[in-house]
Parts: sequence; structure tokens; C-alpha cells
Amino acid sequence: MGIKRLIILFLLACSLAVGAAFPFGASAADSEADGPGALFCKGNVGLGPLNLASQSPFQSLRLVLTPRPPEILPSGDFEAQVIETLSNVWSFKEDKYMLDYEMLTSRLDVAYGLTDGFLVELAFEDKRYFGGILDGFISDFHDVFSVDQNSRDVYENGATQVVILDREKNKLISWKGRSAAYSQSLAVTLQHNVTCGGQWLPALSWAVTARHTFWDADEIDYDRPFDIGVSLAAAKKFGDFYAYVAPGFVWYGADRIGDIVLTSTQASLLLGLEWHFSPSWSLLLQYLAIEGACENLGPFSEASHEVSLGFKTRLGKHYLLEAGLLENIIVYANSPDFGVHAGLTRRF
Repeated sequence: MGIKRLIILFLLACSLAVGAAFPFGASAADSEADGPGALFCKGNVGLGPLNLASQSPFQSLRLVLTPRPPEILPSGDFEAQVIETLSNVWSFKEDKYMLDYEMLTSRLDVAYGLTDGFLVELAFEDKRYFGGILDGFISDFHDVFSVDQNSRDVYENGATQVVILDREKNKLISWKGRSAAYSQSLAVTLQHNVTCGGQWLPALSWAVTARHTFWDADEIDYDRPFDIGVSLAAAKKFGDFYAYVAPGFVWYGADRIGDIVLTSTQASLLLGLEWHFSPSWSLLLQYLAIEGACENLGPFSEASHEVSLGFKTRLGKHYLLEAGLLENIIVYANSPDFGVHAGLTRRF
């Protein structure tokens, strides 16, 4: 509970502090905008972090707050974003668990500027799991660079197997050979861009998200069919670099997947670094840590740690393209083995 309490206190303290200092929010003028192509507060926010949610085994099945940098969307303007993320999960320990699948997450976001400081966003998300297409590439990569396969080479490529046993070796969950939609949901987010910052003060924003899952796999049990999350974001420029910090906290409605008990809350922390090496291009490095999603389930009750590397580039005045790669270089059991990500943003 220590991390959770610290995150909550941090969120409340920062909200009170920035609310007192900037009661009316940032304006479009604060962004030094030069038209619709200027997507963010230019003084302290570059092209922004990758809009990439957690892909860890159990975290990815729930609402995970994506990075929301301080952003100016002028009153009356619209912004649309299409996001696709394909991740491969391989986690194996004999007589305990085997997770072998790929998940495709598709998301469509539409945001509208209520005022120069507030925006509202509606997001549709579809998650599908299947055997996938990345197994062969990953196995060959491990062979070429002499990376331990962890029994990956013993099993057939392209299979779907999710089996987790309890201490008495009873099956808590068993999905084999299935390929299907896992969940579909709608989320509404209200974001307040508090300030674009200045020479010493970072750009700051807060957001509240409510998500309703209107379809899901039969194995999920709900106390209530919606989740609520709150997040903060801070961004600061240092020469050609931009640093991002985004803590978040979520209350969940789902309490079980099969016989696996899920946690009712989760705290998260995103750290990001952007190198804006040209007017239209940036390289991005991100680290995402999230509390464990399961109760008393070994490595799946521990925090997940995900590292991603990618880029963003402007395509003309109205479009922003992003792409990235995920790799498990910190924790192997409770993180994606590998993944690819892409997104396209259009401002109207």
C-alpha cells in the first residue's frame, strides 16, 4: 500500500498546488502556436511521448492510463488518432505457468477542445489475442544473438496457450488454441492543461478517465463494469531534450479472470525522454512501471517494467506519425517479450 498512498498524496498535492497557482488554466497563446500543426505547448513539450499503454500479461487486459502530455487543443478544434500495438508474450515456468500468445490492441481516439485549457476525448478500444506472427522472428533473433530461449524453441510457433496453475497444480486459467476478441470498451477523458510552464516551471496537466467495457471474454467477472483513473503529467525542456513524468492511479471494476483474483487498484509511473533533433523529428525513450495486477500469483503480483524506443515525426501541417518497439530488458516473467507500435494523429 506504500506506493499507492504516495501516488495518491502526490496527485492530490500537485493538483492543489497547480490549481492554486493557475486557476484558469493555460490559453492557446501560452503554446506559442503557429496554427493547427503546432500540436503541443512548444516551450516545454516537444512532439510528446508515444501513446503506448502497458502490454504486460495482466496489466494489458485492464484500463492502463496512456501518456497525456500537456496539450493545447484550441476551443472548437478536433483531433483524431488511430493506434495499433502488436505485442508478443512468452512467459514459462514448468509446472507453474505458460503464457504464449500475441495481442493486438486497436484504438480510435477523438478529442475536442472545450476551451483553450480543457479538452474532452472519446476512445474506442478493441483487444484481440491469437497465436500471432512474431514467434519465428523472435526465436531466430534469440539464436543469432545467443539469447536464452527459455523453452520457446520446444513449442510450436504461432500457438495460443495461457495456462496458470496454483500451488496444488490446479488450473486457475486455461486457454489453448483460441483466437478471439478479448474485450471492447469506450472511455471518456477530461484533460485540463494547467500551464505550458516557463523557464523554470514545467508544463503541467491533469486528466480523469472513465472506461466502460461493453463486451469481454466470459472469464472476466465484474463488481462493476467500469474503471476510473486519474493522472498527472509534467514536461520540461532542456536544450534539444524534453523530459516527461506522468504518475497515475486507477480504480477497477473487474475483480477476477477465471479463478485469478485481481487487484482493485493500480498505481503507475511513466518516465520519458525525447530528443527533438530536428524541427519535424524526435527520438523517444520511455519507461513504464505498474503495480502487479493479480493477488498472490508469484511474478504476476509484482510490478511490471516496460521499456520502449520509438520516434515521432510531423507529416505536413496537420499530421503526426509515431512508431516504436517494446522489449523486456528488466523483468522477463511479467512483461511483453517484444512488440511493435504505430499511431497517426490528425488535427482538424
